[in-house]
Amino acid sequence: MNNAIDGMIQDAKDEVRAEMNNAIDGMIQDAKDEVRAEMSHTIQNERDEERAKMSHAVQNARNEERMNNIRNMMESLHLTAQQAMEALKIPASERASYLPQL
Repeated sequence: MNNAIDGMIQDAKDEVRAEMNNAIDGMIQDAKDEVRAEMSHTIQNERDEERAKMSHAVQNARNEERMNNIRNMMESLHLTAQQAMEALKIPASERASYLPQL
């Protein structure tokens, strides 16, 4: 009879152990999924920030190049700022932003 009871106890222990292992495995997988999602979100935010910085740097470089071109034309060809910007085909809507820098 003790063997039968011992067997039942062992079966119960094995069942509880298996359930606990399954629960722990599920919790670990949930934690991994959460970390992966958070990392993916963080990486995407960093990429977006880097793209924005690069876009800003490119725009600044373009503006600086335009400023140099305007200044060079003003100096070399003795043009006014407006004439230089017209010759460079800078859109009228953008011209006002360059004037204070000249």
